[in-house]
Amino acid sequence: MQEAKLKQQFDDLLKFTIAPALKNLEFKKKGLHFNRKVNDIFQCLNIQKSKWNSYDESVSFTFNLGFYYGKINSVLSETEVSILSPCVNDCFIQGRIGSLTKNIDHWFMNFMGLLRRRLR
Repeated sequence: MQEAKLKQQFDDLLKFTIAPALKNLEFKKKGLHFNRKVNDIFQCLNIQKSKWNSYDESVSFTFNLGFYYGKINSVLSETEVSILSPCVNDCFIQGRIGSLTKNIDHWFMNFMGLLRRRLR
C-alpha cells in the first residue's frame, strides 16, 4: 500500500509542481524529459529516479541538465544531425544539477510524504 502511495506522491509532485513550473518557462514535456529552444540552443532537463528506489519507504530523484546545439553535434559526429526534440543524453554539455552548480551530487528524497534534499 505504501508503494502505491509514494509512486502517486512522486507523480503528483511532477504533475502539479515541477511540470507547471517548467511549462511557465516554456519547456515542453515528454515523459520525464523537458526542453525549450532559446535562439538556436536547446536547454534540456531530465528527472532521473534512483535505480535503488524501492517505493516502500522512499523515492529518490535528481535533475540532469544539458545544452544541445545542432551545429556542434553535427561537427562532433561528422554527420548532419537534426534532432527536433533533444534529451539530456543528446547534449554536448550535460551533467547532474549538483555537479554543474557546486560539484556535489544532489538527490531529492520523498520519504513518506516529506521531501528532503540529500547530498552524496
